[in-house]
Amino acid sequence: MLTPKKNICNPFSLRWLLLLFLFFHPGDSLHAQLSLDNLDYDRIPQKKIRHFIEQQKKCGRLHFSDFEPKCFLLQDSARYRKVSTTYIIRGKTDEVWNEYLRIQPNEAYSGRIVGFGFLYSKDEDKISYKEDRFDKMKVGQLFFFNVRLLGGIRNLGIADEVTAIDDELKIIRFCYIENGKTEGTQEIQLKKTAEGFTEITHDTWYKSKSRFRDNMLYPFFHKRSVDEYHHIIRARIEDGEMMISKN
Repeated sequence: MLTPKKNICNPFSLRWLLLLFLFFHPGDSLHAQLSLDNLDYDRIPQKKIRHFIEQQKKCGRLHFSDFEPKCFLLQDSARYRKVSTTYIIRGKTDEVWNEYLRIQPNEAYSGRIVGFGFLYSKDEDKISYKEDRFDKMKVGQLFFFNVRLLGGIRNLGIADEVTAIDDELKIIRFCYIENGKTEGTQEIQLKKTAEGFTEITHDTWYKSKSRFRDNMLYPFFHKRSVDEYHHIIRARIEDGEMMISKN
């Protein structure tokens, strides 16, 4: 004769299960998960960024903690393409590095191609908008951008996550967010030149579902957006008046 099982769905049993879970996993259970519905669309002027968020909701992402980076994988390297650009900034490497980490996103991405939308910080579970004060770039920050193509005829909403910052080697690494148009990794590295200036190398490993996009469109438009970003920072440093260290 079978012994009937207890009904663990009654309120008393559920209460005890919840108390046990809270006891053994206090940090995980109490950690807030910010919902995508917490976004204030009135503070995000770019329609394509708002559309990008709505598409993510349709893919089942309800919280910012659901976002995952889709980085370049060495074991799958044959499927990726690579774009590399190099720049020289007439500034001391430590000062240039400080500028890259501390420049306000709405200033760094304020050109004709890339516009800053908002930022989400995983460690703080916090959203920051264009007018909010930015302290420093950190691992776990998600940057949401609008990219203007063909003079604004077409726009794209994209998102990158900061996945590594190495102060000693002066490397910043970003990965594209899952379910975007592109997968892969961008890496910025700073090195001191023999003349005492700073050389910036920007390497990107990428892939998408379209060969035409990967071969023809992405390299052209990506280089223009990367050029814009680094030229904005170079102008601040070489002008000197707008540098973070001078403020």
